[in-house]
Amino acid sequence: MANDGAGGGGDGQAEDARARRKFPAVDDGARLAGRPLHRGVRKHVQAARPPRQKGQRLLIAELEALGAFVDQVDPGFEDPLDISTGLWFVASKTVYDSLGPEGQAVTDPDFAAQAAQGAEFSAQDVQLLTLKRNALGTSMRLFMTQYDVLVTPAVAIPAFEARPAGAVPMTPESMLSWTPFSYPFNLTQQPAITVPCGLTSAGLPVGLQIVGRAHDDVTVLRAARAYESAHPVPRPTI
Repeated sequence: MANDGAGGGGDGQAEDARARRKFPAVDDGARLAGRPLHRGVRKHVQAARPPRQKGQRLLIAELEALGAFVDQVDPGFEDPLDISTGLWFVASKTVYDSLGPEGQAVTDPDFAAQAAQGAEFSAQDVQLLTLKRNALGTSMRLFMTQYDVLVTPAVAIPAFEARPAGAVPMTPESMLSWTPFSYPFNLTQQPAITVPCGLTSAGLPVGLQIVGRAHDDVTVLRAARAYESAHPVPRPTI
């Protein structure tokens, strides 16, 4: 995303003009934070960087036209992939053990692989992951006191072909590295929504994710509706 200069000095009349614009999500103009990529996933989008940057500039213009103040800002946390997959694998192990031999024999091979990795975690490992998750939630609650919503891409790469279960070795990266903008907010339990915002050069859908403050689902829905109303869903040529 990009900084529109609202956080600094500048022409007072221009500041007042921006303040008078109305963004339908809130009454006084919304503060939007644009989330840069986690360091761990930048390699996955490097090849698509030019069109992604062009799309970001267009998206910023659309959001500002709705009366939003858009700042490029990093919430300040590292990629919590280890927290998300660690807790997921442990939960998978719990469910897998409840299936019994007959259920385990016919279960999805990816799910079985997740359960096998979950068996490697000790009780102390789980406690440490939980503490890290709590710290992430606290950090984001403080960050969101400055903004109404956080805006990110829906995923880090264009849509890819569906793969059969078990086609790729199960690792934290193969499981979730393509969607680094969603699982952090599963951990923090913040409301989030994805709305269509464009197409790739190949005609594949591109999504915009809007993340709100904890328990503030209504602002997320109103922001999504405001964007959706001004930007009809793009359809590929078939």
